Amino acid sequence: MRTFWTFKVLIVLFAASLFFATNAFSVKPGEEVNPNGFPCGEHYNLNLISKKEGFSCPDDSTNDETSNRNVIFIPVDNTDYIQIYMESGKKKEIENYYTEFKVTDWCAGFGVGDSSASLMLPAHQEGYAVFARAVGKLKEGLDLSINDPTLNFVKDENGNDLLALGLITHDGVASFLLGQETISRNKGKGNKAVDITRLFKWDGMICYFSDTYTGTQKCCANTDGVDGYDECVDPVGGICSSGFDLVDVDCQSYENFWIFNVADFVSYFWNVDNNGVKTLQIRFYPLPLCNGVKN
Repeated sequence: MRTFWTFKVLIVLFAASLFFATNAFSVKPGEEVNPNGFPCGEHYNLNLISKKEGFSCPDDSTNDETSNRNVIFIPVDNTDYIQIYMESGKKKEIENYYTEFKVTDWCAGFGVGDSSASLMLPAHQEGYAVFARAVGKLKEGLDLSINDPTLNFVKDENGNDLLALGLITHDGVASFLLGQETISRNKGKGNKAVDITRLFKWDGMICYFSDTYTGTQKCCANTDGVDGYDECVDPVGGICSSGFDLVDVDCQSYENFWIFNVADFVSYFWNVDNNGVKTLQIRFYPLPLCNGVKN
């Protein structure tokens, strides 16, 4: 039996609209995909909008482009990766904090110390199907790549850092190329959205802390002064070093699993490399899709 405690997280909530919308393009009766390649059905919108060097990040939520909290600004060409952090969870205590889809830090790559942006994604029991579409100039050779998607941390309701053993096993790179097969950019028809859900699927093992002996034990310590364990190692002969507690853990393996449902609180990020793409439209569709597909 697992023991869970009330998970307390300090989160600054913004007054923002919930971007849970229907498709902007009409779908004819019997059709399951829009002409732009996006599926039918309700979804959350995220727009990555690129700006030229010298752009000043808005610092007021009343700004027209940020007031709805579904926009992240990135450089039109970045020489170093920028990071986009996404946070969500699966427990009721966490869901109470994530009732809205919102961008909480809407600029990345402008100025010193501004290399990351972040957003909150409402929890969903079955996860989401995620699609992306690059729009902008009718010019070939423009691309935006998502590289090395990474689990930043996984926590239980008490704030313990859970043991994450394993990595996202898929190739971890999605390129959105204007004028090539990944996203076609045919004049007159426009480029179509592509399914990037694989970037949110995870293979690996998560170990939860347990109040009963499960046959697996770890030596864990609180080294950062924050509530909960944040470092765990294997015991030697059943004994822990000074400062470490011998604790029971319950480990579970996951395969092709919606990444935000592997633990109570999950932070996950992308490394993004933009090469001229003006806008990347990303949509999160709660599963199942309108045609019943679970993705």
